[in-house]
Amino acid sequence: MADARVTRLRRLFRGDDGELDAGLLRTGPLEVAQCDNDPDRPENGRLKLVIGGGR
Repeated sequence: MADARVTRLRRLFRGDDGELDAGLLRTGPLEVAQCDNDPDRPENGRLKLVIGGGR
């Protein structure tokens, strides 16, 4: 892999608060970052990969 790009970085059900431009999704003092990637529980985080290029 030559490179990877983040195209969306935000909290569920919220608009863009500048997280993508900052390259950082800040958490509060009582929050735990979580990404279960479970389609039945999108509130627990989602990761989507789009693969391109290759030979």
